[in-house]
Amino acid sequence: MNYPQFERPPQMKISPPTLEGNLVRLEPLAWEHMPALARVAIANPEMWRWTNSIIHSEADMCRYMQTAFALQDAGLCIPFATISKRNGAAVGSTRFMEISAPNRALEIGGTWLDPACQRTGVNVEAKYLMLRHAFESMGCLRVCWKTHHKNLRSQAAIRALGAVEEGTFRNHMVHHDGEPRHSMWFSVIAEEWPTVKLRLEERMARHSG
Repeated sequence: MNYPQFERPPQMKISPPTLEGNLVRLEPLAWEHMPALARVAIANPEMWRWTNSIIHSEADMCRYMQTAFALQDAGLCIPFATISKRNGAAVGSTRFMEISAPNRALEIGGTWLDPACQRTGVNVEAKYLMLRHAFESMGCLRVCWKTHHKNLRSQAAIRALGAVEEGTFRNHMVHHDGEPRHSMWFSVIAEEWPTVKLRLEERMARHSG
C-alpha cells in the first residue's frame, strides 16, 4: 500500500542565547549573577506577592537557581539574567519555560524586575527580544503567558504587548498562601507576530524619543 508522504515540520531550535537591545541584555542565567539577583530579590519582597517563588535569603536564591538549571538540563526551560545596560548590573530574571519542542511552543514567565527599572522600557524591550527570538530563531508557532487572576498589573502589561486573552483555568494552582489560584492565559501565535512586532517597535521608538 502506498501511503501519502508528509513533509517533516521544521525542528524547534533550543539553545541558550544572549539577547541584546538598547536598554537591556538577557544573558543565560549563571552562578555569577547570583549575588546581584539576591540583593534585588531580598530588597523587594512585594515582587513575590503573586508568585510561588519567595526569596528571603541568598539560600533561597541558590535553590531558585538550582531549580532553573535542572529544568534547563531537562530541556524545559531557558532562564536569563536581565542586565541593565545603563550600569551593567543584573536587575532581574525571566525565562522561556514549559518548552514543547514537538509542538514548537513555549511560555514566557518567571519574570521579575527591580522596581527601579519598571516603566523605563527595560521590560518591554526584554519581551520584544524574547518574542523575536522565539518566532524568528527558534521557529515557535505559539508563545504564551499565564498570570494570577488577581495580578491586574501583570494582565495589563501582557495585553499591552499585543497578546490575546484566551481564558482562565479555574483553581489551576495552590498559591503560596494556601489559597486556590485561577490562571489567566494569553498568547501570541506565529501568524500574529508581524503585527505584534511592529506594534512593539513603535512603542519602543516612542519610549526612546
